[in-house]
Amino acid sequence: MLNSELKIIESNGHTYYLKDGKKLISTSAITKLFGSKYLEIPEFILSKAKEAGEAIHQDIQSFMTNSNEPKLSTIEFYKWKLNNTKGNILGFEKLIYDDTFIGFIDIDLDDCFIELKTRTTDDVLDIETVLQCEIYKRIVKKPYHIVNINRKTNKVVELIPKQEDIKKVNEFIDQFVKLSKVIEWK
Repeated sequence: MLNSELKIIESNGHTYYLKDGKKLISTSAITKLFGSKYLEIPEFILSKAKEAGEAIHQDIQSFMTNSNEPKLSTIEFYKWKLNNTKGNILGFEKLIYDDTFIGFIDIDLDDCFIELKTRTTDDVLDIETVLQCEIYKRIVKKPYHIVNINRKTNKVVELIPKQEDIKKVNEFIDQFVKLSKVIEWK
């Protein structure tokens, strides 16, 4: 869909409507419906982790678009990208949507997209991230990589979803899409 068909209604940036009035569900909202392991974590800890992650995202974007002096985590990510993807960069934090969902792809390449995670562990892949990537995959119709950059060690690891998790989230998405055709979201 063209961005001209989209209008943002609420100033918080989380409620989106098509010009015909149909409300789109953000991927962050649907992952909350699906359930979140982050509900038990205090907000100040989540906020600090978010800030650290955003700094890494920004450093990668600055390096890959302006060739600015990168941090070690960016160099490690760039080496991973060169070894694992061949696509040209189409954009960062790219807005994508269809007639049900809306979200932002971290790094969009012409042959795939990359969802970046910046955690302090190397091998933890939550099902909410798989849900998010499977929704994005349906919208852009190309494969994805989930890449974790460890904020403490700068180690870069691709996280591979389990097939049973992919199946589970796709069943959830299918049911959600069916319901969204019946229910008008307010």
